[in-house]
Amino acid sequence: MRRFSVAILALILAVSFTTIAQSKATVDKTRVAHVKGINVSGKVSSDGKMFLADDENTWSVSNSDLLKGFEGRNVTVNCRMDLNKRAIHVLDVLERHLAKYKASYKDDAFRR
Repeated sequence: MRRFSVAILALILAVSFTTIAQSKATVDKTRVAHVKGINVSGKVSSDGKMFLADDENTWSVSNSDLLKGFEGRNVTVNCRMDLNKRAIHVLDVLERHLAKYKASYKDDAFRR
């Protein structure tokens, strides 16, 4: 009976420690993604203070001065996200038509 109690206690402790370790690992991964910044494509609102992502999520922009001149355009932004406030901090802006196409010497235009 005593061995059985010790085995149950050891099993409960092992499960709780693995759960704690997994939760810490997921928190560290999200911190790394926020530090590096992520690329999000979407459209800038007319006032430049909101950003509508391609997946229909709306984000408020904490530093809207970087989006001046891009109002109403489709862009790709490199940003850090604050999920609690539903806000993004823009690091870099790239117009989408500039980001999409890259010329290759294998294209038909170069074969002549």
